Amino acid sequence: MNHFGLYIKLMDRCVPRCLLDILINWYSKCFAFVRWGCFQCFVSKQFQILAGVRQGGVLSPVLYAVFIDSIAQMSRASGYGAFIGKFYLGCLLYADDILLVAHSLCVMQMMLDICSQEASSLDFSFNTVKSVALRIGPRYKYVCALLTLSGANIVFVDKTKYLGVMLLAARSFKCSFDHVKIKYYRCFHAIYCKAMHSGSELVCVQLVKSICLPILLYAIEAVQPARSTLLMLDNILNRSVFRIFGCSNADDICFIRAMTNLACIEDTAHYRHLVFLRRFASSVPWASAIVHTLDF
Repeated sequence: MNHFGLYIKLMDRCVPRCLLDILINWYSKCFAFVRWGCFQCFVSKQFQILAGVRQGGVLSPVLYAVFIDSIAQMSRASGYGAFIGKFYLGCLLYADDILLVAHSLCVMQMMLDICSQEASSLDFSFNTVKSVALRIGPRYKYVCALLTLSGANIVFVDKTKYLGVMLLAARSFKCSFDHVKIKYYRCFHAIYCKAMHSGSELVCVQLVKSICLPILLYAIEAVQPARSTLLMLDNILNRSVFRIFGCSNADDICFIRAMTNLACIEDTAHYRHLVFLRRFASSVPWASAIVHTLDF
């Protein structure tokens, strides 16, 4: 992120000059050096930092949002990308992750051209190596022309991760939970190996509920996985109960889960989905008319 591009964005938003002077003075005095060696005994000369925001700074997320917001504004003004009613969903931003959504490759290329032009005017570049394209629809397997961003080709992939959710190229919107399963078992076994010597199964269950269970339920209210996926996630909890209590009978496992308040994943996902819709309706005015038609 070019500092002078940031200052231009702040001036466009009529930021007071006194605050702008403070930021200019602040960022013009940022220096760093490199330390290396076995005992980090070698130190390089100091060099000035001319781009980026301060790592961990309170103002850093706000300043970056001001800097990058023009891409979303220009995409919305162009009319390219996905809409739900009058609500624009063609350009989704979270920190430095940008997700562009379009109904065709031609429209997607036009949106990428807008991003390239804005990047050129602000003197910053996108990481085209980490940028990928994913197709969802009946023609997702067909070979097509490559998309380009800032003169570099973007590779089409079968799956990609966005905000911790693994999206799949398919005829309809689908997500993969294989990485969730691996992450859960890694976390569970790390906890179980430490807590098994405590002599209390309830301690293990409480640790599973507070640390491991959120891994299975991450974003489950938004992506709405298939019933087979929910059953797979529920079976993971059954295996955890079997490992903790040493019982293999299905009725015993159901009884233990009821007594320890380990609810069915499918019921939990349904409840969280309804709560998500209600919160979404309260934050987005046009969505309330859709959500109120649902049978809660």
